[in-house]
Amino acid sequence: NKGNSPRYLKFSDNWLREEKWKNHKASEAKKVFTNDERLNFYAKIINSAKPVSPSAINVGLANELLAAGLVTPEKLKERGIAA
Repeated sequence: NKGNSPRYLKFSDNWLREEKWKNHKASEAKKVFTNDERLNFYAKIINSAKPVSPSAINVGLANELLAAGLVTPEKLKERGIAA
């Protein structure tokens, strides 16, 4: 009921009596990215011509990308990203 006005909320006894759980739609789960997917996402941006804010890539992430061999130190320096 997050975000609903109080006048639209069902009291629990009414919800149970009316068996509302039978037509309740659960919210969709958000996609959870693996670490490899996350690293590949950032590497693709860094290695492309797309603009990237240097502050969007912290030192830890930059070092992970380097260790995985997905970016080069030269490319990070060219993009203004500290490692």
